[in-house]
Amino acid sequence: MRRWIVMSFIISFVGSVGAQNLLTNGDFESWSGGIPNSWSISGSNLNTEQEYSIVHGGGSSCKLLWTTTSTRWIQQEIPVNAGAQYTFNFWAHDNEPHGRVRVYMRWYDAAGNRIEPNSEGDYSVDNPDWQELTLSASAPANAETVHVEMRVYDVSWGDSITSAGVYVDDASLTGGGGDITPPYIVSAFSWGENLVEVIFSEDLDETTAENAGNYSMDQGISITNAELDASDSALVHLTTSSQGNVFCTLLVSGVEDLVGNPTTGDTASFWGKISTISSARADDNSDFVPDKKGDIVTIEGTATVEWYIVSSSACFLQDATAGIWYGRPDTTRRYRGEI
Repeated sequence: MRRWIVMSFIISFVGSVGAQNLLTNGDFESWSGGIPNSWSISGSNLNTEQEYSIVHGGGSSCKLLWTTTSTRWIQQEIPVNAGAQYTFNFWAHDNEPHGRVRVYMRWYDAAGNRIEPNSEGDYSVDNPDWQELTLSASAPANAETVHVEMRVYDVSWGDSITSAGVYVDDASLTGGGGDITPPYIVSAFSWGENLVEVIFSEDLDETTAENAGNYSMDQGISITNAELDASDSALVHLTTSSQGNVFCTLLVSGVEDLVGNPTTGDTASFWGKISTISSARADDNSDFVPDKKGDIVTIEGTATVEWYIVSSSACFLQDATAGIWYGRPDTTRRYRGEI
C-alpha cells in the first residue's frame, strides 16, 4: 500500500469581542465654542446647543437647530474592521412636528472613497418622551472607516415654517469584533516535480487564491498556475516549473480571506520534489542527527501497519532506499495523501 505523508502544525486563534463605546463624547457632556467635542457639523444652517433641561442621561444633551431644507447632520468618523458587525444608536427627543432625526452610517475605504450602499436606519416620530434609534450593519470588505451620523430633515415646511429643532443624547457605537486577521500559511510542501500544496489558516477568496501572480518561489522556480481545491477552500494547488531536490521558499502576498484580509509577504520553506527516505535521513556530517531535521520533506513509500498500533496511526514507511517509523503523537497535525 502506497502512502504520501506530509505533516504540518495547525495553529488557531481565538478572538474576543469588546462592547465598549467606540464614540467619544457620546453623552454630549463636553463642549467647546458651542459645538460638542469630537463631533463635526456637516454644513451651514445647522447649529448645536448644549441643553441642560431636556436630558436623557448625565448633565446635558445636544439640541440640533436647522434652518434649511437640505439634509444636515452631526457625525464622528471611526476606524472599523472590515466584515465586522457594528451597532450605532442614540436617544432622540422629537416633540417637533416640523422636523425629525435619523440614524445613519456611511462607509469609506482607505482612499477616502465612499462605499455604496449607505446603511440607513429609522426616523424619529413626534413623541414627548425620549425614543431610541438603533442601526446595525456589517462593515463592507474594504471598509476602513465609518461616518456615524445623526441626520435631520424638515417636515411640512412652508412660508411660515422655516426652522425646526430636536434633542439627541447618549450615542454609542459598539461592535468591531470581526475578522481582521489575514490568512497565513499553515504548511507548504512539494507534491512532486511540478506541484506544491499550500495549506492556509482559513477559507480563501477564490479570485485572489487562483491568481498565480500572488505566489513566487526562489531557486529559479516559477509558478504557472494556482487552483483552489474544490472541496477545501483553505488549500491551494500550485503548478510549478521543475523544482529539483533543493531547499526552496514560497512567498505569498495578496491572497485574501472571505472578508478581504490579504496576506502580506507570508513565507514557507521546504524541500522540492519527492525525496527518497535515505536522503531525508542522511547524516553527512556524522553527528547522529539527520541533516534535514526540522525541514519539511515529502516522502513516498509502502506503509506497513500492525493491527495493535492502528489506533495510534503509527506505521513503517519504506521505499527502495530506506525505511522510517512514523507515528502521529497528537491530533493537531494535518495529513494529505493517498492511502
